Amino acid sequence: SLVVSAPAPFVYRNPVTGIDYVVPIGTTDDFENSVSAWSERAGSNAENGSIFYYCGHGLSAGVRDCMLSRSFGQKPNRHLDGVFERSALVNAMRSLGPKHQLFVFDTCRNESPELLENGTSLPSLLNARPGAISAGEVQQCRLLATGEGQQAFGETEGISLFSREFLAACRSAGSKVRREWWVDATSLLQHTDRFLS
Repeated sequence: SLVVSAPAPFVYRNPVTGIDYVVPIGTTDDFENSVSAWSERAGSNAENGSIFYYCGHGLSAGVRDCMLSRSFGQKPNRHLDGVFERSALVNAMRSLGPKHQLFVFDTCRNESPELLENGTSLPSLLNARPGAISAGEVQQCRLLATGEGQQAFGETEGISLFSREFLAACRSAGSKVRREWWVDATSLLQHTDRFLS
């Protein structure tokens, strides 16, 4: 699944097949529909692995971190439209998704207490499904691009600084197991921590 924030439909060409796809442009509806379809595919088999990579705008208030859709701020009387809480998504996937899950949030965590007052409820991208899979069976790894209250940075051309470091971590953290290459979560976390420091 791919969603790209763009003012007009974005065309992605698969580099292997050469097939073009028209990609959703990142409205709240696009975001919700894509995440819902992704979680259904990921959760169709407990032995699947899932990766959720969000690179975009984010805000925080206290311990709450949020992702923003392209529609954020477009409805003056519904200022929370297009705001989704990171932890709600991760917690829902404990019951919806496969055993192995990687979440990467390449986003600012700027403080915005006026946006998220205490007790403000936010719309959920996904709702947990009780009893679907034991939370003890799920292995989740969460990578955050910045420390609390910090900004994330990119370059004028190219990928974000965190994306660059994430790809470097994947290259350096690989090890050969049973004749296949693996990247373990501990190595990714250590590399990410060094980058944040």
